[in-house]
Amino acid sequence: MCNPMVTLGAQALSGGMATAAAYGQARSQRSGLRYEADMADLNAVTSERQAAAALERGQFQVNQVRRSAAQIKGTARQTYGRSNIEMNSGTPAEVLTGVDVMSEVDAQQAEINAIREAWGYRTQAESQRSAARSGRATASAISPGMAAATTLLGSATSWAGSYAAFDKAGAFSKPSSPRPTSRGRQMAGGGVY
Repeated sequence: MCNPMVTLGAQALSGGMATAAAYGQARSQRSGLRYEADMADLNAVTSERQAAAALERGQFQVNQVRRSAAQIKGTARQTYGRSNIEMNSGTPAEVLTGVDVMSEVDAQQAEINAIREAWGYRTQAESQRSAARSGRATASAISPGMAAATTLLGSATSWAGSYAAFDKAGAFSKPSSPRPTSRGRQMAGGGVY
C-alpha cells in the first residue's frame, strides 16, 4: 500500500498545476478573442475603403461612358457637317439621340454595378463589426480568476474525498501499542516470579 501522505501531496500538486493551467488557458483564450475582434475591426475598415473605391470606380466608368458618347456625337456631327446634312431632324437626329440614350443606359448600368459592389463591401464590413462585437463580448465573459477558482475548488473537493477515504481506512490512526502483561505467577505479597 502506498503512503497516503505522498498520494495526497501528489494530488494537491496536480490540483495546483491544473489551477494554474486553467488560469493561463482562460487568459490566453480571452486575449485571442480580443485579437480576433481587433482584426475584424481592421477588416471592416478595409471593406469600407473597398466600398468607397468601388463607388469611385463606378463614377469613373460613368464619366468614361459619357466622354465616349460625346466623342461619338462629335465625330457624327463633323461627318454630317462636312456632308451638309441637317442634324436636327431625320436620321442624323435619331442617331445622335440614340447615342445619348445608349450612353445614358450604359452610364446608369455602371453606376448600378458600382452601388451593388459597394453594398457588398459594406455588408462585409457590418458582418465584420458584428463579429468584433461578439468576440469582445465573449472575451469579457471569460474570467481567468474564475476559471482558476473553479478548477481549484474541484481539485480541493477531490483531495478532500481522497483524504476522507484514507482516514476511513485508518491510514492516519496511530497503531495501538500492546499492553505489557505479566506472564509470571503472582507471589504472595504482590511480586511476580
